[in-house]
Amino acid sequence: MSKSAFQKSFVNPLLRKLDKERRREVEGQKGQFLILQDIKAFIDVIRESYPEIKITKRQAQKALDVGRERAKRLQEGYRRRNKRRFNIIAAKIPEVYGKNVYKLGKDAFVVNSFRGSINIVKRAILNSLQDQGAITKNQKDVVKSRIHKGHGVIGGAVSEVQIAGSISSFTPEQYALLTSNLDAYFEKAEVPKVRREQLQQIITKYDMVVTKNSKLRADYFSTVVFQEGSENVGKDAQAEKELKRLWRSFLQELPLLEIEGSSSARQKMEKHILDKLTGSLKGRDITVKSSDPKVKSAKSKSKGKVSTTRKKETIRVASKSAGTVKKGKRVRRSQFNLTTFLGILNQQLPSVVAKNMGDPALNYRTGRFASGVRVTDITPTRQGFPSIGYTYQLYPYQTFEPGYAQGDPDRDPRKLIDRSIREIMAQYAIGRFYTRRQ
Repeated sequence: MSKSAFQKSFVNPLLRKLDKERRREVEGQKGQFLILQDIKAFIDVIRESYPEIKITKRQAQKALDVGRERAKRLQEGYRRRNKRRFNIIAAKIPEVYGKNVYKLGKDAFVVNSFRGSINIVKRAILNSLQDQGAITKNQKDVVKSRIHKGHGVIGGAVSEVQIAGSISSFTPEQYALLTSNLDAYFEKAEVPKVRREQLQQIITKYDMVVTKNSKLRADYFSTVVFQEGSENVGKDAQAEKELKRLWRSFLQELPLLEIEGSSSARQKMEKHILDKLTGSLKGRDITVKSSDPKVKSAKSKSKGKVSTTRKKETIRVASKSAGTVKKGKRVRRSQFNLTTFLGILNQQLPSVVAKNMGDPALNYRTGRFASGVRVTDITPTRQGFPSIGYTYQLYPYQTFEPGYAQGDPDRDPRKLIDRSIREIMAQYAIGRFYTRRQ
């Protein structure tokens, strides 16, 4: 494929999706997650605006209690009206933030709307400070205008949705090719570690944000905190812009144009994976299985060679310091980049698990189990084989693991997930690996 054709057919559509306005969609979604651990933003704005005012700890605590009580009532009302959506968010909060980080009804709340419910909480806090004589009505109005509701402290929901939306229609091959080039771009562009981690998290979990049609998922929720206006409009807005800029730059510089010719997308994928293997195993040999007899050979940047037969592929890579490489030697410990397979698994696993459900295993009903399965990490064992860690929605499905109340070997969720992971990995000639539930 020529550069101009690749730009037109692949890159340009992604850029158009990236520029789609998503703020109204994010802020208009019913069911917003409000974190209210303190009222530090309120105190900071008061101190900055009126240095002579001293808010006591007692006044601050009372205002916080009032805000939390108001948020709790709003949460109860939302739960009554939208029980299903509330339960979805409540079940997903530990998955997103970890267990016991936030306690619903105490320091975090699921409320109806960004512009309505959260403004009510904001007014309740400020009214409490006024009622206590800490600030006047005029001062309250000034402070109110400088307290913003922001997503930036937790993760920048709008840019997250825009980036996720831009890759929502990827095929598995496109997604794998894209993610496998990300590290090279990070190095070339000298991307700061914090931005790397933010982008990698969004890219790895994009399908937890949007559907294949780029719509917000029914179980997606954004997190809101109170912020100083300067922080929300300044630092956090800049962070969102920076994430989008980096993603745009990456799309425009995709190093995929060397993969040309008449081979199928599947063959390109296998060739690309083999290239990555040879580029990271200098001075080593590794034998992997292949199901495609048409893949003959591929050259790596490290001047190594890949020889392939129908049943086995022996990858031999010469290093500068090595004299000769012993023919047929099998290296047991490989350290190739497994990020590619993490992305592939997380993209395909929900649909493959759903396909494999049915008697005698768990039956497919709501789709909640399948959509909750997620690979968390892939690490090499001492012998060099991939060890794939995964998780699923433990409640209520863990009860079917042997040793629990409804334990049944046939309905064991781990058995179903292991089978599905092996089915996916078999597509990419990865035969020996281990799986483990986190």
